[in-house]
Amino acid sequence: MNEFMKYKIDEGDDVIEFEVYEPQYLKEYSDERLAFLEEQGQFFELVEKDLDQQIEELNGKIDNLTNKADGYDYAIAICSGAIAGLVDILFVGEFDFEGAKTSVDEAFGKFVNNRAKDIKIDEALKKAKENYAKKGQPLTKEKIAEIKAGIEKNFKDNPNLASSIKVLEEKFKLPTDNIWSGENIGISTLTHHLDDLAHHPTIIGLAASILTQFTKQGYFQNKEGLPFVLDVKNKELIGKDLKAKLVCGVINWIGHLISDMAGSYSSARRGTPGMGLPGPFVSTLKELSTLPLFKNTNLAEIANYLFTDDNAIFGKFRLDLRSELAIAKELTKQAIPVFVDEVLVRTSFFVRRLLESAKTAQSIKDIPWKEVLPVGNRTVARMVTISLGTMEVVDLTDAAIRGAIEANKAGAAGAEVGAAGGPYGAAAGAATASTVAFWKTFALRVNYVGVGSFAVAGFVDTAMGIQRQKLISERISMYDQKLAVSNAKVCFKEAEMWISAEKAGESIEEAYRMIEVSEKEIDDAVVKILQNLDLIADHVDAAEEKNPGLKESMLKTLKWGI
Repeated sequence: MNEFMKYKIDEGDDVIEFEVYEPQYLKEYSDERLAFLEEQGQFFELVEKDLDQQIEELNGKIDNLTNKADGYDYAIAICSGAIAGLVDILFVGEFDFEGAKTSVDEAFGKFVNNRAKDIKIDEALKKAKENYAKKGQPLTKEKIAEIKAGIEKNFKDNPNLASSIKVLEEKFKLPTDNIWSGENIGISTLTHHLDDLAHHPTIIGLAASILTQFTKQGYFQNKEGLPFVLDVKNKELIGKDLKAKLVCGVINWIGHLISDMAGSYSSARRGTPGMGLPGPFVSTLKELSTLPLFKNTNLAEIANYLFTDDNAIFGKFRLDLRSELAIAKELTKQAIPVFVDEVLVRTSFFVRRLLESAKTAQSIKDIPWKEVLPVGNRTVARMVTISLGTMEVVDLTDAAIRGAIEANKAGAAGAEVGAAGGPYGAAAGAATASTVAFWKTFALRVNYVGVGSFAVAGFVDTAMGIQRQKLISERISMYDQKLAVSNAKVCFKEAEMWISAEKAGESIEEAYRMIEVSEKEIDDAVVKILQNLDLIADHVDAAEEKNPGLKESMLKTLKWGI
């Protein structure tokens, strides 16, 4: 046994020492099972904490993807959509492709004329400087202004698009221009701007132009989708060094495309619009058709058809750069009511949520901006979907009414034609004319940007709903995991309890054994004490003789403890 404490009492000649030892049944014990259970308990505590954090994050995302719109929000969305629909009816009106095309053609012509004018001025000034230098005279500012004024007046008094195009064509030449001629590879004057990648107003077109400067080859694909690489014939159009190649590949490419935007010199001279350039959309289709992925498709033929043939979608036209820009211009106009709708809905949402939050917030930092800002939450997505849907209802209703009015007029005219000897009679003539008039008017009055925006908004709203259900399922899985962890913790606690109970039983048994031992030891000690007392009584007189006063001292000690 280990010694627990030790002390002594010194009374002069009498010294009494005490020693206390630790009983065996109080000794500490260690158990590997308890250490393992404690370690596992700490591990599950960390797992549970991590699961709680993930669940909290999921709750935030789910809340953001939950539609919280109330009656006021729906009313705001419907009113915003109705206002946007009225804006579309009153200020956007019919899809006017012909008007937009005329406007774009005029803008192209003016732009080409201005570029040609600038070139003519530069050439005239350069020539004047050379002539004055030969004479040893400086070119004065007055003379420069006079030269500029003369050329500007000539362009103003005699606007000639053909001449302007010719100036640009002669100034900026592409090495791939007309190298296809005579090769019999299915490329013609109608298609060469589409078939020659260097004539595309795209990044691929610029890359093809620069690549030609280094390879001295042009890259073509005919309408059947067959690729061709042709050698450049005029090597003077290839730069001599890196700087010259880049200048020729970029500057000449830009200048040449500007000349081709409004058609060729010959077509403009004849008063025809010319083939012009393929727009970004058709150019991209053509470029995609060169990829192996689209090798066995008719994408090249589709691009060729769109660029070279007349279509009857918005009247006869070819889908060249000017046509694409005209369509883009009209679509931009149609985007105005969509923009108005978005601004009304999102502004209303923001103002309403901000005012509600400001009632309880102590400072601007207390405002929950994620819930206030009108982006990235399901409520706004639902409001935008409803508002755009309302706008389209108004728009399509207007288109249908106007279509019916035009159909009625056309039906009356068709009946007269049929009654006057038409091939199908009055009734058939009226039905045919009214049907065509209705759908033509209806198609031209539809806001296609609004339809597309409504489809996108509906898709976003639906996608948010799907994402929300996915996150809810994930959260349920997290709760299942947390329940499993909690059950595991309970099992480990029960194991600890049973191990502790086992140890407690062993301790109680040990205590009983020590009581039995202690009882015997006490009995033995009492017997020895009685025996010692008898011995003391037998020898007290003898001790008194040898130690006078001992009796009195012992009696005093027994009586008073001192």
